[in-house]
Amino acid sequence: VLTRNFLVFQTLNALLGLGGLALFAAWVARQARLSGPEAAGLTLLAGTSLLLTFSGRDFTMGSLDLILFAGLLRSHFARLRQPGPVAVLRVAGWLAVGLSIDYKFLLLLPILVVLEVGRADGQWRQRGLWARVLLVLAAPYILLGAVGVAAGLPWYRWLGFYIRTVVPTAANA
Repeated sequence: VLTRNFLVFQTLNALLGLGGLALFAAWVARQARLSGPEAAGLTLLAGTSLLLTFSGRDFTMGSLDLILFAGLLRSHFARLRQPGPVAVLRVAGWLAVGLSIDYKFLLLLPILVVLEVGRADGQWRQRGLWARVLLVLAAPYILLGAVGVAAGLPWYRWLGFYIRTVVPTAANA
């Protein structure tokens, strides 16, 4: 064990949150061509959000989620500006990493589908692109599942967790 000091984990969590905030704010400021004071105002406003306020108290995945969301947002915006199969696979890669860390990235799937349908640039009609995207999305689960099986863990638990998340047994579960 490297450390049991909780302050180390709180510091790491805060640094992840600040890194995600910096990536997001810098990207938005660049895309919107904000001036220095406007970018500072954006950073202050985003920095006081509930996500950063609550995730700063405990070691949570929310701080890492912000970094992954900023990366996904940047890559999808780049895909919309310069369409191509490599850009689509890059978006799928960010989504795959996000899904393997936090199930809440499932909520981005319908949004990405609507954005892709609205774009209607024909990327999805390219031969084999769907299969490559599904392979990229499945890769972390295959890899982590193989590691789990090698460690003697039941491989089916993550699938059961996702099914229970998507199809809850009771309302508001």
